[in-house]
Amino acid sequence: MIEKYPETLVVKDKWGDIPLLYALWCNAPTEVVDLLVESYKTNHPEYEFDWKGMIRTLAKASVTHANIHELVMLSDQKYGMQQVVLALATCNKQGFRSLLYTSDETFRYLLRLSISDRLDTLDVERFQEDLKNRINEVGEEISRDEDTQAVYDRLATYESIKEGTSVLELALWKAKIDESRNKRTRVGEDVSYRDLCRINCRVDIVIRNVLPYLLPKRILSGHDSTRVEDSSNESSDESSYYST
Repeated sequence: MIEKYPETLVVKDKWGDIPLLYALWCNAPTEVVDLLVESYKTNHPEYEFDWKGMIRTLAKASVTHANIHELVMLSDQKYGMQQVVLALATCNKQGFRSLLYTSDETFRYLLRLSISDRLDTLDVERFQEDLKNRINEVGEEISRDEDTQAVYDRLATYESIKEGTSVLELALWKAKIDESRNKRTRVGEDVSYRDLCRINCRVDIVIRNVLPYLLPKRILSGHDSTRVEDSSNESSDESSYYST
């Protein structure tokens, strides 16, 4: 049918959807989805897919997360998911529980998916846990847009903090190198000169005491301030916590 009527691949129904969306929606076998994708590339290489619209449609239809994930990976829209999630949050705030409503479970899944790569890059366990907990606490449709934006804002803040602490560590390391050169510090055979300076620059102590001043007051409020205070009492083995 595709060979004989290739134009049907891009024909939209009355809802504006194309066959590829329904293949994913109805959990078609991978072979069928792959065939459709290759057929689009062959017969309609310049066709512009409304990937974000398709993702929103599947989210509102409460299809399985595996199907949504397949569409996201297929569309290569993972880095544009924030716009999709915020759009869904805004729709939900309008109070429509039928066509525009996305279930709490699906919405939280999409929110996690939209920041998954950034979380991995952040690579700070406590920051990651805090964000995951906040996603799990995202409210229902009335407050969902504010809660969602708060997650993105906090992630951006954590990213800035990590970047700042990394720069601070490098500065302390360089200062220790310069100091050791002036003092002509001896180095053992089992450790390099630069590594010794990194060990002795006391970055763990400095960062633990500087961090509370880098965090905005809104993050330090409530249980967050307790976390920061607790972290300052931990061993120096966790210095890489903020600097790796």
